[in-house]
Amino acid sequence: MENDDAIHFRLGWIYLNLNELEPALTEFQFVPSATTNSSYFKYMEAECLRRRGATNPGDLEKAIVLFHNIASIDLKSPLAPLAKLKAALTEMEKGDSSSALVSLRQFLNLYPKDELTPAVYLLLGINENPANSQKYFDQIVQQKRNSPFFDVAYFALQNHDFNRMDYQKVITRNASIPKNELTPESNYWQRANHLLLGESAYFLGHYPQALAEYKLAQNNSMDDLTEKARIGEAWCKWQLAGLDSALALFDILRSTARGENRFLADYGYATVQFLRQDYTAALRAYPVSVNLAEYPDLQPVVEKSLFRSAQCYFRLQYYLQAIETWTILASNYPHSALAPEALFNIADVYFRANHFAEADSVYNLLITKYENHPLAVEGSLKLAQSAYNAGNYEVAISRYQEFIEKYPHHEKNTAALEGIQLSYYQIGQTGQLPKHCKK
Repeated sequence: MENDDAIHFRLGWIYLNLNELEPALTEFQFVPSATTNSSYFKYMEAECLRRRGATNPGDLEKAIVLFHNIASIDLKSPLAPLAKLKAALTEMEKGDSSSALVSLRQFLNLYPKDELTPAVYLLLGINENPANSQKYFDQIVQQKRNSPFFDVAYFALQNHDFNRMDYQKVITRNASIPKNELTPESNYWQRANHLLLGESAYFLGHYPQALAEYKLAQNNSMDDLTEKARIGEAWCKWQLAGLDSALALFDILRSTARGENRFLADYGYATVQFLRQDYTAALRAYPVSVNLAEYPDLQPVVEKSLFRSAQCYFRLQYYLQAIETWTILASNYPHSALAPEALFNIADVYFRANHFAEADSVYNLLITKYENHPLAVEGSLKLAQSAYNAGNYEVAISRYQEFIEKYPHHEKNTAALEGIQLSYYQIGQTGQLPKHCKK
């Protein structure tokens, strides 16, 4: 820089680092004598306006315009790619994500080989909708393997497929794509990928492979990843070494894990006790009262814990408590995959106890709320059987006929036909059997 240019620039830099934005802005608005210095002054002027935008939102728009001008007018300036990226980041700061995404895509068109390109791919991958985001992560993985963003982009690809339950793809990608050589101690994202590989292998039933990956995800810090990996290791021990081995590790984790991992350890411990048929111990451990506002990801665990707790009560012959617990599950989590089975089990308890009116009420609720669920279909047949057992034979005939008409190809139609025949027999009207009962 020319002497005067350098003085003004350095003064502006000092003021900016002291967060004295007004004098910094004055220095950067100086018109430099050398035109090659113009983009540097404009860039820093825009940065001052961006910072001032924290209290004056109108300045954010001015900063965005200046950043875009540098990128479009001073195309040969070394600052042009950085200015384009800064424009996008400022648009995000302003809350205009649509414009930011457009600016990031423009960056890729203008500077496809710039050193900032991996960062732009990463930003697009994070901020695009899921249907489009994966192609940007894939660009980093396929083309930018020496980039510091490689590991996080690779994890993002793996995590996307894991959340879609495409566990085989997670494992296949890991085997087919060469990765950066591991440092003596894997970084966070590399360890997170090992955790995904462990979970995927476990769900596919490859327990030795899962155990090996869980161990690679651990380190000596006992951080969140290590705790989750040790929980996975405990599940593998159940599969490979038996219930007692898993129980011992889950018991240790219940006292050492923190946050949501403590609840996951409680769930594992309770489930092992359930499988050991120690239902009292399982009831004491199942995490049924978790603050889901704090730990929203634990809702499936709470749902399964409620369901298993109800099963514990049932097997301990505490039928009222079983009904109450299944009712909590069905009422509080109506969209749970376990909710229909919870209702069916409630109705079944009433049915077995000859409380047919209560059973009918729950069967009707199941049929109304989950009409196409297999258990709702089963519930329709149970309604007819309930009427028969209660001695309401004409109602039973009507319900059996309704079942056959609604599900003409159902495998239990034979049972429904037999129910009609028995009902007519009970009321002494065998001559009125419909034709399909006389075949």
